[in-house]
Amino acid sequence: MAAKFIKEENLFAFKCTNCGIYFALDKEADDNWRDSGRAFFCPNGHSLSYKKEDKVNSLEKEIKSLKEKNESLDKTVKELKLEIERLKSELEIWHPVSES
Repeated sequence: MAAKFIKEENLFAFKCTNCGIYFALDKEADDNWRDSGRAFFCPNGHSLSYKKEDKVNSLEKEIKSLKEKNESLDKTVKELKLEIERLKSELEIWHPVSES
């Protein structure tokens, strides 16, 4: 009787740019190939690799996106502060604080 092994794992699907075959790598293997920049192979033997610049470009894009989001949030905060001041002024008109 043959042994049966079961392992749950998240896999990342890839398509070989040379032959079109689909294959998968687990997260650890994918991270290792990304970090090393070395070549790996599809099941048909075609050489594939991540360029280290791709990771740098990806991080630069993420930084740019986060900066834009931060600027947008700063603008929203300023607008909300102005709105608070406007509402305080309006509230003072309708319900003045009596001086004792």
